Amino acid sequence: MLRSLASVGRIEDLAQVLSPAFLRVFPVSRVISAFRELAGNYRNDGRFESLRRERREVLESIDLDIEVVDSPQELPAESTQPSDGPRLLELYFRQLYDNAGTLIDLGRARFGRRGETLVWAPSKLWIDWDDVFIDSLRDMYSGFYAGDDEQFREGLDQLNLRPAEELFRRHFGGDEQRSVDFDVDEFRDTFLEILRTCSEADVSLHKHFVPLGFYLVSLYDHLDDFDRTYDVRSAFYRAVDQVDHRM
Repeated sequence: MLRSLASVGRIEDLAQVLSPAFLRVFPVSRVISAFRELAGNYRNDGRFESLRRERREVLESIDLDIEVVDSPQELPAESTQPSDGPRLLELYFRQLYDNAGTLIDLGRARFGRRGETLVWAPSKLWIDWDDVFIDSLRDMYSGFYAGDDEQFREGLDQLNLRPAEELFRRHFGGDEQRSVDFDVDEFRDTFLEILRTCSEADVSLHKHFVPLGFYLVSLYDHLDDFDRTYDVRSAFYRAVDQVDHRM
């Protein structure tokens, strides 16, 4: 499992998960619990195969043109391109808003391209989100992109993130959500600043921020390769509209 985690993004970015700033906000017992959960998931082949099959069926039913395969050996030789960024963003949000578990490795090595189709060979890193955590995360995202400050702040409050409200607005792109730059170095700096702010406010965070951190790092690392800006607001609404139409 550790080898798979190390492949999610650059080692120096993943190391931030175990930085002193992180451990001041996350008790060691909570970090251990999160890693034990990820390790147990990694060993649960039956659940992983079920989740991968479910994700394949969902993606086949919507207009996203992403094919899920069983092994990296099945990936085409062609790598993803900058024009694939919007679909990767939709996939990120889609997995957070439907009721299946989330396959958390969106790293570039897990994708190939066959014509206009993205081909994805998910790793065995996955999470079934805690209900309160994922509902709060959805409130935070939905409130932000809808311009609903009350919903946004309610999500932050439920996640114990209210002290870092302005940092999250900056992290989401502020008023520039239609032209967001995915820079891993900037993400790392903002992530640490959020942790410091939470630490100074004497709050602790849910253990599922650990897999969420890996999920975000894999996305940022992938998009950072393209050196382009993306319309995240549009990707968010396309993903959420697809969920609403199926539920």
